[in-house]
Amino acid sequence: MKRYRNIACILIVIVSIYSCAGANGTYGKHAKFAFNEYQQWFDRLHETDESLDMVVTVRIRAWGNRKEKEKAYQASWDGEKPTWSHCPCGMARTGNPPEVWMDLKEANGQIVIPWHVLGHEVHHLINWRDDRFIDPDDVIYLEGE
Repeated sequence: MKRYRNIACILIVIVSIYSCAGANGTYGKHAKFAFNEYQQWFDRLHETDESLDMVVTVRIRAWGNRKEKEKAYQASWDGEKPTWSHCPCGMARTGNPPEVWMDLKEANGQIVIPWHVLGHEVHHLINWRDDRFIDPDDVIYLEGE
């Protein structure tokens, strides 16, 4: 499949806040720390008068079993050569609707979605639709002030 460049979503902040809101215990403390560190870096960037208001349907595909995810990944290419030899921890794909693939884990009897992966992949969907928004793979090259 080729990447579809006309899809976007505004779930990043909502999912990030939701995922960290009840962060308790060792795992939660690490998630909260990472979220706060990222937010502090983000706050140092320049303000903008731009805005984002997009709605889209996104298919979320997530697996707790990596072998099952890999099986689905290899089968999903319809005979084409996959982009990567193995399914990465997260990826955005074209389609109708577009898809976000990721891993799942469990903690305290509840399923945990990796919000950093979900946010990153949704950011790809935004960038594909509107290239005013940075490719999330290029965020590592930015510096806060």
